[in-house]
Amino acid sequence: MLTVLGVLVHELGHLAACVRYHASHGGIGVGLYWCVPVFFAEVHGAWLLARQQRAVVDAGGLYLQSVYLALLGATYLVSEAPAVLAAIVCSHYLMLHTLNPVLKYDGYWLLSDLTGVHNLHQSVRRIAAGACRALWLGHGALLPAALSSYCSPDLRRPRLRTSATRSRCWATPWRAQPLAPSSCGRRSMAHRLLTVC
Repeated sequence: MLTVLGVLVHELGHLAACVRYHASHGGIGVGLYWCVPVFFAEVHGAWLLARQQRAVVDAGGLYLQSVYLALLGATYLVSEAPAVLAAIVCSHYLMLHTLNPVLKYDGYWLLSDLTGVHNLHQSVRRIAAGACRALWLGHGALLPAALSSYCSPDLRRPRLRTSATRSRCWATPWRAQPLAPSSCGRRSMAHRLLTVC
């Protein structure tokens, strides 16, 4: 029960960050993400904030949950109750799990907002495909240069706004565009690698 309360405090942290920056938000809900029940905070107004402010909204849950864990720790020092210790351990595990950028939890959104790279999964697939192609063609020495010219998004381009809401569970990511027309597309990557030989 103490762990579930910690998760609710976590979601309140996201909403508190939205209130801090005067971003519109909804409430806290329950849903399924990869067949796992989850709580989520509806923070759709975060899309209209600056990158640093969105990062604060992303980290707000972990911040408030850390304060909650400090209170649980003080309670454990006084009472030495095993249930409190179990809640502390479970909450730490959940906090580390939510920082995992592979799934679209807080870690994914935090990394996306801090780096300015939107749709991280697509970017990783594009980078991996370029790296595999360079290695397959036998141009391993050219790999760092090829990746830097192939995968640099234009971060100066204004961010597109969508009508989709951004929640902790579901979102519609924005697709980054390459810097120059010569660096876009898989064919130009292979063409550049073949012309260097």
